[in-house]
Amino acid sequence: MAIRPIDRAVPAVAYRARMSRILFLGPTHLGDAAVASGLIDHLSRTDPGARITLVCGRLAAPILANTPGVERVIVFTKRRFHRHWLDIWRQCVGTRWDWVIDLRASGIGYMLLARRRSVYAPKAERHGHRTARWAHVMGLAELPRPRLHATAEQQATADALVPDGGPVIALAPRAAWIGKIWPIERFAALAERLTAASGPFPDARIAVFGGPGERDAVLPLLESIPESRRIDLVGRIDLMTAYAALTRCALFVGNDSGLLYLSVAADIPAVALVGPSLTLFGPEQPPLVAPWARKVAVARTPTTYDEFVSAEGYDHRRTGSLMGTLEVDAVEAVTLALLARLAQPDRPVHAGR
Repeated sequence: MAIRPIDRAVPAVAYRARMSRILFLGPTHLGDAAVASGLIDHLSRTDPGARITLVCGRLAAPILANTPGVERVIVFTKRRFHRHWLDIWRQCVGTRWDWVIDLRASGIGYMLLARRRSVYAPKAERHGHRTARWAHVMGLAELPRPRLHATAEQQATADALVPDGGPVIALAPRAAWIGKIWPIERFAALAERLTAASGPFPDARIAVFGGPGERDAVLPLLESIPESRRIDLVGRIDLMTAYAALTRCALFVGNDSGLLYLSVAADIPAVALVGPSLTLFGPEQPPLVAPWARKVAVARTPTTYDEFVSAEGYDHRRTGSLMGTLEVDAVEAVTLALLARLAQPDRPVHAGR
């Protein structure tokens, strides 16, 4: 698939200061894009004159394109023998860049004229989430808060889909990899508990999020929710409208997927269901890796990441869900503890704790 450049006009007032030209080689995955949004936002806030060219994957583009300072987006699809980088180089080689930031470890930054280069080196990491190192590559002490920018039209659509009228619980029961998917019937059981008369959100509406092609897998959950309290958003909205809808929710519960990171960017209470994956949040990470994520709690399987990957016969390409040991009781307990903690805003907390 050919690279698709998207040029957007930026008002002159947006970059009168220094007219800095920044090339930002960013992510392809949705969750990584949400995290990277904070880095791009940092660039535009610290250098209001920056003119940023963003190189990213198809899923990341709609998440990042509206970030202030981004004047051009180059969307690429990976090609055999890394030929996509040659195409990107051809589109960028004619510019003298003030700063090339390469979060992909592509090496392309060394083949362009640039006053400054910041190149991510994955081999330098032994533990932890790769996005935690992105900030250090750019000379920052910590990851900035993710900041996404929905259009007025996307916000209006979200307002109509999730209207005022009491709290809404957001559920995201799918993920890109089957190993990360919590059993669908447990989402239904959890929703029933949270919205029961004795639960934290009695009779609350439930918004179910999901992408195109996921409806059949999500249908049992949808059918378990009374129609009067069901908001069906599966495959019906774009990613940034989903983000805008999440900002209207009182709680998010979901697998380790891109929607989890959209909920974190939306700054709502979020319970991350985590099993066979390293995450930016959680007790295995150094304290305050993401100090802005105080509204996130992690419900993790008793089986550790290392135990999963070292098990006999383990193959991430063939193994089914690895979330079976995470019980509804455990997720409910984490959720109630998170809500109780957030009811005490003066209490000091660590990210993901």
